[in-house]
Amino acid sequence: MRKIKSTEIKQKKDALPYQLIPAKTFQLTDGTVVKGRSVLEHCLIVGHVAQEIIERCFPDDMKDLFPRGAELLAALHDVGKVSPTFVEKILRATSGYTPNSHPFLSAAEPQFESQWGGHAGVSQAELRKILPFGHTPYVAGQHHGFLPDLKGKTEQAESFGAEPWQKERDLLIRELCKVFKSEIPDIRDVHTARLVSGLTTVSDWIGSAGHFNDPGFKWEGEIGNALDAAGFTKLDILKNQSFTDIFDFAPNQMQTSFVEQIKGPGVYVLEAQMGLGKTEAALHAAYMLLEQGKARGIYFALPTKLTSEKIYDRLASFASKVLDPQSQAAKPMLLHGSAWFMQELDLGEDGAPGGSWFNQGKRGVLAPLAVGTVDQALMAVMNVKHGFIRTFGLAGKVVIIDEVHSYDTYTGTILNSLIQTLMKLKCTVIILSATLNLAQKKELIGSGCTDNRYPLITTKAANQPLIEVAPPANDSIQTRVSIRKVSDIASTAKEAIERAKSGQQILWIENTVAEAQARFQSLRHLTENTGIECGLIHSRFIPNHRQINEDRWVGIYGKNGGEQRGHTGRILVGTQVLEQSIDIDADFLIARFCPTDMLFQRLGRLWRHAATKRPAGARCEAALIVPTPLELEKDIKKAFGNSAFVYDPYVLYRSLKVWSDRNEISLPADIRPLIDQTYQDTPHVSGDIAKLFHELENGIQYGRNRKPGRNQLKQIARNTLTLIGAQASDERPPTRYSEQETVEVLILRDMKIKSETQSSTLISIDGKTIEVPLTKAKLTRRQSRTLAMFIAQNTVSVNPWLAPKALTIGHLKSFGLHNIVFLGSPEKGDHEDALIRVALVDRAGRISNNNQSDDKFFYRQDMGYWKEGV
Repeated sequence: MRKIKSTEIKQKKDALPYQLIPAKTFQLTDGTVVKGRSVLEHCLIVGHVAQEIIERCFPDDMKDLFPRGAELLAALHDVGKVSPTFVEKILRATSGYTPNSHPFLSAAEPQFESQWGGHAGVSQAELRKILPFGHTPYVAGQHHGFLPDLKGKTEQAESFGAEPWQKERDLLIRELCKVFKSEIPDIRDVHTARLVSGLTTVSDWIGSAGHFNDPGFKWEGEIGNALDAAGFTKLDILKNQSFTDIFDFAPNQMQTSFVEQIKGPGVYVLEAQMGLGKTEAALHAAYMLLEQGKARGIYFALPTKLTSEKIYDRLASFASKVLDPQSQAAKPMLLHGSAWFMQELDLGEDGAPGGSWFNQGKRGVLAPLAVGTVDQALMAVMNVKHGFIRTFGLAGKVVIIDEVHSYDTYTGTILNSLIQTLMKLKCTVIILSATLNLAQKKELIGSGCTDNRYPLITTKAANQPLIEVAPPANDSIQTRVSIRKVSDIASTAKEAIERAKSGQQILWIENTVAEAQARFQSLRHLTENTGIECGLIHSRFIPNHRQINEDRWVGIYGKNGGEQRGHTGRILVGTQVLEQSIDIDADFLIARFCPTDMLFQRLGRLWRHAATKRPAGARCEAALIVPTPLELEKDIKKAFGNSAFVYDPYVLYRSLKVWSDRNEISLPADIRPLIDQTYQDTPHVSGDIAKLFHELENGIQYGRNRKPGRNQLKQIARNTLTLIGAQASDERPPTRYSEQETVEVLILRDMKIKSETQSSTLISIDGKTIEVPLTKAKLTRRQSRTLAMFIAQNTVSVNPWLAPKALTIGHLKSFGLHNIVFLGSPEKGDHEDALIRVALVDRAGRISNNNQSDDKFFYRQDMGYWKEGV
């Protein structure tokens, strides 16, 4: 398109011609800030980016997800920049401009833009004039994440420049319709609106990135390069790869049966015992769909960040076998650990260090192949900022949801809504679980589920009836486990030590981090000078320490532990992290009692591999730590201790009742019967049991321990759902219902400002020192990524009551941290608390700046983040 010269534009009396209005500023090499690209050019760039994303990232059978004119609607997102307050704001940001010096802008006051959502609100009002009844106006209005509240203003509001400026916006809209040869789509379906909203925002980010910053640089040939730089590359799938080609071993009958049932987009549930290869079955099914053009990528969703990290290596290996090695998608989006920080992806300011979408968890939703938490997927249907970007990111993909049994009523309700939405977006949803109960499955896939065999494959392909298929069970690893119930911790610890002395590898799983830390300390003290090694794994280690810790212990307890196991006996203590998506094999298990489905997961870590060499005298058995009969008789809830705050007391009671007379269980034969007995319809109960069941269903309405029941949780979860608009932040999304939120804490030895170098110094507890420039202009892209990696490697999530006092965004900005880590939404102001907190740890491990001076908080490499005496 020929660039229009200002002399060719007819000057007007009451408004600037739209061709002369800048969309952005641009900084010259000497630091001078000038007007950047025009609104017209920026809109054209964004429209063409959207057009290319649809063309290269969505198979032909999926292009109809987007209405005709979707790229035009993306282009129209910034027509609201043709307004006096926005133009005045841009001009004030340029060098040498005197406020309100232009005659057309003499009364413009940019600070008032917040009253109507800024230029996005003007865009929304403009499109509402044209298409007043559907969702089209909202696509333009919410492209910054939130839906503006116009407070009754129309496109001709005085604040928007009245009729003269509205006419210029109208001329711009006509020009864009002419260029894209389309009418503005009238979107009436909410899922389509959400999808196009995501396309629009992502296209705006890419269209605002480095390839298009310089207004003197021709943009027309840069669209493809910009998409490559942002990671939006087409998957080049190698054809005709067998299961054996991909995984280096032959499939079992369960895996073969599952792949045979995959017919295209739909919902598929695979229930099979731990260690039978459900992950490989799901990935091979995903490969078949990618090869056939029935999917455009994979998102592997797990319950927690820790469990998702365990799948990275497996998905990376899978990618190396199914993608053409020359494919651009084969490298950037599957980097393990902290390596992803150094990816030179360009998603504009939002996707750069310091931006809200630099976070790997968020960016993964947009990647062709990614592992992440289920929370990012859940936000695709939730009332949170940029939720629609997740909708767009997941559309058309194979979404694998693992460990689905671990979600409670609240999260399960949101998950049900997500699955329904994904079905409308031509996704293939694969649900994996070893211990799913029938009620949960009916919620996920429909009331037609009746088959109670195990293992079981349940399929609901799009527009097809529900099918239940039981694969041959002769692949199952038959394991008999002796079960003992114990209540004496001291005797149990003594037994663990004696077994470890004989060379056994012991696994001890507690239900809370604090209990795991206390158990580790006690066992380490008791095993001093015995040669027995003790280890601890939980979620409150910084990534650097956690990776070192887990690599060592998973290496020993994993299938390749081999010779290392024979060197000495060991006791590995941990939390629920050890029961999900981690391949460890213990000779003897000690586990704090928990609900039946979770208990089977723990038992699945026992005698997991037939080839593992075990000490003489080792038997496949587990000791379950349970309350004494007297404790249960006095007070059931108190009898379960801290476990009653992690799991529902009634479910704990029902589980204990089911297991009370079991001295041995058989895997997998007993999985389905015991889960059914635990979660079956409640028989007639009375007394304390009836009270616990009432609390499960209806909650506790009053008092310090008040909590919602299952009925209220469903409604609370429904209240978080939305498909149009957003009010809540996506930084601490309400994807889980918990009274115990977590906050991110940066663990440092010290931090200080060096005024002479205009930088700050951060020192990690391992002694590494980094310098952070206070101004972003002094940071190269590679430096900013290196610094962001440092922050992430030294950050841990803890409960707010364990964390130091929150600091304001402004305080942390004074250290330059806003240039490398997202501190919070700028529109909330510098006096808002920052999203990240800082803990300064002295040489003894004590957190010296904790706001609760009477308590003793520590961070140590062997213990993680902990409170003394708990």
